[in-house]
Parts: sequence; structure tokens; C-alpha cells
Amino acid sequence: MKSIKRYYYKTLALIYYKRRDYDSAARMYFKLIQLEPDNTEFYTRLGGCYALSGDNRYAIDTYKKGLELDPDNYKLHEALGGIYSFTEDLDLAEEHYLKAISLNPDSYKSQLNLGDIYKATNEYEKAIQAYTRASRINRDNPYNYSALGDVYFKTGNYEKALENYLKKHSLDRKSSSICTAIADTYCKLYRLDDAIEFYRKAIMLDPYNPIPYASVGSLYLALERYDEAAYVLGKALLINPEDVSKRSTMGSAYKHRILEHQVKQMHREIHLLCHLGIASAHKAREKYDDAIREYNNALSINSSIAEAFTGLGSVYAIKGDFEQANDYLSRALILEPDNPEALLNMGILKINLKKMDQARQYYEKLSELCPEFAVNLLNLIEEEINNAENPESATSSD
Repeated sequence: MKSIKRYYYKTLALIYYKRRDYDSAARMYFKLIQLEPDNTEFYTRLGGCYALSGDNRYAIDTYKKGLELDPDNYKLHEALGGIYSFTEDLDLAEEHYLKAISLNPDSYKSQLNLGDIYKATNEYEKAIQAYTRASRINRDNPYNYSALGDVYFKTGNYEKALENYLKKHSLDRKSSSICTAIADTYCKLYRLDDAIEFYRKAIMLDPYNPIPYASVGSLYLALERYDEAAYVLGKALLINPEDVSKRSTMGSAYKHRILEHQVKQMHREIHLLCHLGIASAHKAREKYDDAIREYNNALSINSSIAEAFTGLGSVYAIKGDFEQANDYLSRALILEPDNPEALLNMGILKINLKKMDQARQYYEKLSELCPEFAVNLLNLIEEEINNAENPESATSSD
């Protein structure tokens, strides 16, 4: 009779689990534990159901009960490592992953997740070692190479980052995120045509992801390709955050839950970047009213963004509205007193207002912060003084 119940409960548990009805699956595994209280497999599975339901406390308690029965069960240590990683108790997560590895050095999951912990805590050498060990255990998992690429990218080793990203791309040709990572790395290596090619590939693979649009738009801005910049940044603004959630290919339930929490914040930041970028493109093309509109759109997302106030100040100065320009630039400098662009624009504004002593004060501050801007401002000051002293030469040069 006991074996029949065991088969029945286990079958139901698997059916519920496949349906993602984790609460019902948990009830079945609880019944199985009542039948076989020493079977650690059921503790592992019950803890997994709790974790997937978001009941992390119950998951931890269940895994610990399993370890009381079998302290050397590497799967339970691995599972605890996963829960503690998710709850950001990284010291405990590291402890349990290291224990799992000591019990089973070929535990791919533990090696890989240990690398993730070290990456999160900026222990990059340890992360590289853990990811390298993971890749030796399972050479065919593309994540090994994207993870290694991320660490090399963060440490500034862009050649090694590119090497690993390209390995990932060779194993997973349909990943938009790896194409974006490759493009970002090409930017760091100043291979800008290659960067544009891979941003375009990323967009083709996932047209509902705003990140590659925003990235290639920023690159077009740097290359002074303003029409293209405005176009692709505008496309990014049209993407609905819900489309990103629905089309996410992240398989892990933990990661999917994290994505749900982060996606709106990500879109907020990307929209801010896009509005600022489009404003810069409009300003460069002398479409000043459009630029003002986009800077204000950026401020509607984040009212404390100095870049937007600086942009508005510079545009109003160009339009000859020096009072508005002074107001916006002053706000920018309240937020960021050492912002070189705001200081330069304020210095130029003071020159236009014939307040040379104040302009020189901004020059002196820029001399410490940004010598290149300081030289430009000094040249403008000296030119204005020379024109005031020699009006005839100023007229003839005009």
C-alpha cells in the first residue's frame, strides 16, 4: 500500500511541477516526506517548489532539514547556495557552493554560480577561475563564455572579452544580448563599423529590446550621424516595457522574477537616455524647439538630471534668452557643481553678458577639472576682451 501511495503522490507531484503549479506539487512532496521521512530527494524537491513559489524561508528550512539527515548531500548545499544567492546572502551562498564543490568537484552548477557570486562582489580573478572550471566541465554551455566575457570586459581586457563573447555567439546565434555585448566591446576597441553591424544584428534578433537601439543611437551621436541617431533613439522610445517581459527568453524562474522587478526601471533609464540623445541630435541640427521638448521629456522622467538642465541652458543661450539660460545652468550646477559642460556653458554665458570677471572664475574652476574646456573658454574670453579693446579689428574680421 505504501509503494502505491508513493507512486501516486510522486506522479502527481511531477504533473503539478510541469504545470508550474508549485503549491500543489509542494503538497505532494510533503506527503511523500511523511511516507519516507529519511528520503533527502523529497526535501530537495519540496525546497525547490517553495523557492519557485517565492517562499524562500520555507525553502531554506526544508533544505536544512534535508542536510540534518545527510550533511554531505551536495545537491542540498547547491540548492541552499541558490536560495542565498537570490536573497543576496552572498557569504552564505559562497559557503554552500564551496561545500558542494568539495563534495562534488564536477558540479557544473556550483562552479558556475560561484563565479556569478564573485562577479557580483567584484572578485574578478576568483570569478575567472570559477567560470574557467565550469567551462572545462561543460564546454558546450554558451553561458560560460558570456560570463567570462563580462568579467574580462569589467576588468578592461577587451580582447579577451571579445574572444569569449564570440565563442558564445558561435554557440548561440540567436542571442540578441550577446550581439549587443560584442558591439559594446567593439566600441571599446574603436572598431566602430563592426560595432554598428552587431548592434543591427541584435535589433534584428530582438526588435522589442530597447537596449541595442539606445546603444547604437549613442554611437551615431558620437559619430555625428544625427539623423540616424534621432531615428533609432526614437524607435527605442516606442517599445512597450510589457513586450520585453512577454518575450523574455530567460529560462530560470529566479531570473524571470528578477526581470519582472527590473524591467520598468530599465525602461525608465533607457527612455531617459533616449530623450537626452534625441535632444542632442536636434540641437546639433539646430532644431532648438525640438531639443527643448526632448530635454523637458527627460526631466519628466528624472527631475534631477544635470545633463538635461545643461542642455536646456545651452539651447536658450543660443536662442539669446540669457535669463532662461542662466536659470537652467544654475540648476545644473546645484545638482553637479563640478560638471565641466555646465561650467563651460556658464562661462560662455557670462562672456555674452559681458561679465568677464565671472567668466574667469569659471575658467579657473575648469582649469582644475577639465583643462581642454578651460583652454577653449580662455580663448573666448581673450577674444572678447580683444574685440572690446579693438572694435575696428573686430569689425574688419567680421
